[in-house]
Amino acid sequence: EIVDFISFIENSVLNRKHVSERTQRNNAVTKRHLYICFNLIDKKVLNQWKAMKKHEKSANPAFFKSSKQIDFDQIDYNWIEQFHKYFLNATYTQTKRNIKTVKHYSKNFIATQIKNVKQFANEAVASGYLHNLSFRGFEASSEDADHIHLSWAEISMLKALELDPQSTFGKIRNLFVFNC
Repeated sequence: EIVDFISFIENSVLNRKHVSERTQRNNAVTKRHLYICFNLIDKKVLNQWKAMKKHEKSANPAFFKSSKQIDFDQIDYNWIEQFHKYFLNATYTQTKRNIKTVKHYSKNFIATQIKNVKQFANEAVASGYLHNLSFRGFEASSEDADHIHLSWAEISMLKALELDPQSTFGKIRNLFVFNC
């Protein structure tokens, strides 16, 4: 049953056909940030989520449940601007080689989250749930990503490496070259 924007998102995702795993993950991330940004979830539950291991989080996709709602009449330019400001101040912890680093979200990640929310809001407009269109005027800036490509000569050098095809390095090299 659709009672608010979050339930609309859940219903919209369930009714989509042929949704990739990546899109499902992106939608789950967007929804989770909506819960956090608009204080829809209890701090205790949020701390439990943060303490969970990655595999525990993926095994519990419905962990975030809230009795609070985002009413459709709340969604306007200021609402989406508040969501954007939340990301500008938000941080996450990245762990590499047992070293934890606190980082800010990239402009491109923020722009993707804004795009996702606007996409759901546009679907809500088309379905007759949302009538204020001012959110459409908000644009999040992004940066051009650096795309690094291997040349054919570099790919040939990788292919020419003499590695045992059954070794870990051999398997990784073969998969990498195959995907090139």
